Amino acid sequence: MSESGDGDRPPGAASGGRDHDPAGPGDPPGLTPGPGPAPGEIPPSVIIGVCSGVIVTVLMKQVYAVPWLGTLVTAIVTVAAFVLLGWLATRDPVKSVLKRLFPRVPAGAATALGWGAAGATAMLLILTSVVGVGQLLKWTRPCGQPLELRVLANPATIRPLRSAAAEFENESRDHGCSEYSVSVAGEPGPVRLRTAFRQQWPRNGAAGDPPTDNDRLFGPQPDIWIPSSEEEFDYVKGVGGGAGTPSFVKKSPSLGLSPMTLALFGEDHTVVNDLRALPVATDIGDLLNRFASAGLKLRGIARPVPETSAVALAVTPALYARTQDTDNREDERFAEPADMLAPDAVSLLCRFREQAEEGLRPPKDIAVAVPEQLLSDYDFGLPLGDDQCKGLDLTSREHAAWRLYPHYSADLPTLDHPFVQVTWPGQRTSERSDAVRAFHDWLMRNPLTAQGFRDGEGTYPATDLDDPAPYSLSRLVADRRFTTTLPDKVPPKSPDDVQSALAVISKARPKVSLSLMLDVSGSMGGTARGRAGTRLAQGASFMQSLVTQLQDSDNAALRVSSSEQVPKGDESDVPPPVSPESKNDILRRLQDATPKGSDRSLSTMLEDARIGSERTNLVLVTDGQVGSTRKDLSAGTLSGEYRAKHRDMRLVVVMAGPAGCGASPVKDLVAALRGGGGAECLALSTDPKAQERQAAELMVNLRLGGGD
Repeated sequence: MSESGDGDRPPGAASGGRDHDPAGPGDPPGLTPGPGPAPGEIPPSVIIGVCSGVIVTVLMKQVYAVPWLGTLVTAIVTVAAFVLLGWLATRDPVKSVLKRLFPRVPAGAATALGWGAAGATAMLLILTSVVGVGQLLKWTRPCGQPLELRVLANPATIRPLRSAAAEFENESRDHGCSEYSVSVAGEPGPVRLRTAFRQQWPRNGAAGDPPTDNDRLFGPQPDIWIPSSEEEFDYVKGVGGGAGTPSFVKKSPSLGLSPMTLALFGEDHTVVNDLRALPVATDIGDLLNRFASAGLKLRGIARPVPETSAVALAVTPALYARTQDTDNREDERFAEPADMLAPDAVSLLCRFREQAEEGLRPPKDIAVAVPEQLLSDYDFGLPLGDDQCKGLDLTSREHAAWRLYPHYSADLPTLDHPFVQVTWPGQRTSERSDAVRAFHDWLMRNPLTAQGFRDGEGTYPATDLDDPAPYSLSRLVADRRFTTTLPDKVPPKSPDDVQSALAVISKARPKVSLSLMLDVSGSMGGTARGRAGTRLAQGASFMQSLVTQLQDSDNAALRVSSSEQVPKGDESDVPPPVSPESKNDILRRLQDATPKGSDRSLSTMLEDARIGSERTNLVLVTDGQVGSTRKDLSAGTLSGEYRAKHRDMRLVVVMAGPAGCGASPVKDLVAALRGGGGAECLALSTDPKAQERQAAELMVNLRLGGGD
C-alpha cells in the first residue's frame, strides 16, 4: 500500500486530473491549472454558444419574415421543445438511456443543452416583450392621414369602381387605420379630356386665386385613369411629352369588357322578343330588320353627344353603318333624337328614371345605345354615375315598363377599360407609385366581373345565387330580369380610333357658325345663385361645352366685354376649319377670363360682336346686370334697322344669374329681335350635369336651325 494513497491505482490511470501535480514552469506562481476536457469531449461553453446563436438566429428571422402572431407561436413552440429536451436530458434515466444509445456523447452535453435552452428562453422573453410593446404602441397611437389615390373614369364605370375601391380600402386597413383613400371622378369625354391634359389640368377659378379642389375644372389631377377603351387612351395620350404634361403608363390591357347594346323598353321588347333568334345579330342592319319584321320600326336611337361621351363616340360609326349610304346626315339625325340629348350615358338613363318617377310612360319606337354594364346597373336599380340619380326599383309594377332589355350585334364595339397610371411632373414618389401598384394588383385579384363586366374573352362567368358577387350578369339572368337569356359570349370588337370617328361625325353634321360674347364685368365675379363658383366661371364653363362640340367644318369667334375689356378687331376669330389647336385657343381664353370693369349695355355688346350679314348664331352670356341701352340702339332700332342688317342672325342670351329671362332689359332685347333668325333666352340650370345637357341641346338646335 503506497503512502501516497495511489497504490491501488493501476499504472497510467487518471488520478482525478492534475489536482496534485505541481505547477508547471509556465504557470503563474500560486495558481494551479483547472481541469481540461477529456479526449473527445466538446467543451460546454462551445455548445452553449452554438445553440444560443442558432436559436436566436431562427427566432429573429421568424420575427421579421412573418406576421407577429405567427412568429410568437413559432418561437414558443421551438423554445418549448428545446426546454423539454434540455430538462429530459438532465434526468438520470434519460441520461443512462442516451449513454447506452450514444456512448460517445460527452456526459456534459445534456447540461450544456439545458443551459442553452434556458438562455434562449430568456432571450425570447426579452424579444417578445420588446415586440409586444411596439405592437401595443402601434395599436393605441392615432391613425395617420391615408395616402389619397385619385381615379378618373368614364361616368358609366364610376359606381362599380367606387364599390371596388371601398373594398380595397377596407382590405388595406392596418390595425384599424386606413392606408389608402381612393376617390373616383367622371371624365368629361375624350375631346375635353385631351384638352385638360394638354393644359396641365386647368382651374375653373379666377386668376391669382389660390388653387382649391373646388376650383378644379375637372376635379383633382388623377393618379389613375380608366378610359373606356384602348382607342380613347391612344387619342388622349398624344398630349404627353410637353412641359407640365403628365406621363401615361398602361399597366393592364383591360379591367373588364362591356359590349355596347341597343336596348329597348319593355313594351317594344315584348314585340320583338324571339326565343328562336340568335342572341347576337350579324350587324346592326340585321338587328334593325329583325325589329321591323316583328312590327317595330324605330324612329331613332338615343345616344349621348359624342364630343362629350366616349361611349357615344365609340358607337356612332357603327350606327352610321346601318345603311350603305355614304352621306351620313340622315344617320346622324336618326342617332340623335332632339328630345333625348344628354352629355353622357349616365345622364341619359337618369333622365329616364326622372320621367319614371313622374309617372310618365317610356318613349316608344326608340332604342338606347348603352354599355351592357351600365344597363345592368340601371336594371338592378342602383345609383348611377357620380350619384347623379338614386336607385329606382324596376321590379315594381308601376315602373316595370321602364326596364331596358339589351339586344346585341357583332359590329357594335366593346369597351375594354384599360388601367393607366398617370404621373404628373413633381408628383413622382415611390409611395404613390406603390399605392397605384397595390390598387392595380388588387383589381387583378378581384376582377370587375362581380360588378357586371365580362372577362377578356367576352364571356360572363357562371354565378349561382349564393355567389357573393351581387351585381354580376349571371345573377341578372337568374333573377329573370330578361325574358331572353343574355348571350354567354359576345365577340369583342374594337371601336374605331377617336380621330376617325370625329371626322365621320363632322361630315355628317350640318355646319354651324358660332359667335360667342362673354360679359366679363365686375358683377360677373359674384356668386352664382344656387351654384358653386362665380357667374363668370359658370358662363365660361357653359361656353366651353359648346366649343367642345365644334367640328372641323365649323367656324367660331370669341369676344369678351366690359368697360375695361372692349373687343378689338377680329383677334379672337377662328376661321374654318376649326382645328383642335384653334379650339384649344378659345378654351384657354375662356379659362383665363377674369371679371374687371363696369357693365356695358346689351345693345352695345351686340354691336361689339361685329356680326356680318351671313348666317350666324350669337350666344351672349351675361348675368343681366347691364348698363343702360344706347339711344341709337333702342328697342325700335334693334327690331328695325339692326335686324334688317343682320337678318339671318340668331340670338341666344344665356343668363348666369341672378336675373332671369323675364327681367328687363333681357326680356326687351329678346322681344325686339324675335324676327329674322330668331332670338331666345336660356337660364342656366343649377345642376352642372343639366348645364351640359343644355349645351348639347342648344348646339343641336343651332345646327338644325342654321345648317345646310
